[in-house]
Amino acid sequence: MLPASYSVYKWVFFHSKLICQSIITTLTTTHSLTHLDIVIANAGITGALTPVSTIPLPDLKSVLDTNTIGPILLFQATLSLLLKSPTQNPKWIAMSTISSSIERLDRTATYATAAYGLSKAALNFVTRSIHFQEEKVVAVAVHPGWTKTDMGNESARFYGMAEAVVEVGDSVRAVFGIVSFFSCPEMGEEEKCEMGDERANAMTD
Repeated sequence: MLPASYSVYKWVFFHSKLICQSIITTLTTTHSLTHLDIVIANAGITGALTPVSTIPLPDLKSVLDTNTIGPILLFQATLSLLLKSPTQNPKWIAMSTISSSIERLDRTATYATAAYGLSKAALNFVTRSIHFQEEKVVAVAVHPGWTKTDMGNESARFYGMAEAVVEVGDSVRAVFGIVSFFSCPEMGEEEKCEMGDERANAMTD
């Protein structure tokens, strides 16, 4: 027999998907939206600031729901509109974090962001998979920097800092600068992807 928590999770997942579909229906009918050129999965939560050894499992589920499952539902709900983009180059952008990088764990593993990093690493996998599975969609995960949002400042105070490092306006401009340079390689614009990679690396260093 499946645990009761599975039934609750299944109910939440089902109704979250209905909510996403309802929003898209409203946009296409009430507001006559015919296409989307870009979708940015920006919402996220940090969860408990702990190492792996002490992650509260209910908290981990909540973080995964918001940071990983949520973007998947958003992508599924918006894909048909992205594919109708007249730009022929629709973009799916996921807000990620340097804490999700497996390669950089030697620098970030001491951060007490196990649940957050884990959820964003899963989001990176999802985003990269979309890039290869959907030929007409450019999918990119972006690290926006340690930004002075409520979430960024809260984690900064956890580490004894007054606030985070990056101004919100600077982060937004940098993210859009990166996004504007990404394009499908098969469209003959590989140099834009290379420039985008360089800008992404500059933000994460």
